[in-house]
Amino acid sequence: MTALFVAIVVEQWLTTKDHLPAILGFVSAIVCLILFGPEHFLIPAMLAIMVLLIVIRKGVMKMNNYFPLLQIITISLVTMLVRFSPFLIFNKQEKLPDIISYLGKVLPTAIMAMLVVYCLKDVNITIFPYGLKELIAVLVVAMLYIYKRNTLLSIVCGTICYMLLIQLF
Repeated sequence: MTALFVAIVVEQWLTTKDHLPAILGFVSAIVCLILFGPEHFLIPAMLAIMVLLIVIRKGVMKMNNYFPLLQIITISLVTMLVRFSPFLIFNKQEKLPDIISYLGKVLPTAIMAMLVVYCLKDVNITIFPYGLKELIAVLVVAMLYIYKRNTLLSIVCGTICYMLLIQLF
């Protein structure tokens, strides 16, 4: 799964000019991993990504002191409703609100970046080999994807590389 997420993040990085969603995805996931631990960081990271993407977008809305808190509570309580609401509310003929279009464009990259961190959450970087095997395998996937633009080839080669590294070293 790590190789798949890395290939997707690299593809999204290469095909978009705005790298901020990926960076926010990585940073939010890492910070939440440190704060909440490997078992409980996903939901706070997703909420942090959503709030940060909305807050940094200029001209969306004026936010008072309570809006981010209300938004987090609302998202937490109605996750499934939020996922299905665009299909229920908007017709194909209607133009989607700018914020929905914006989030539809930037959230996938941020979430993929977060999922890469999730896949690597149990790597121990404090003792030898300091996560070098995983880092090498991730770099093989990313670099091979950049070079060949072939997801399957990148995943297979990255997985083989990782398996060789853990068996031989």
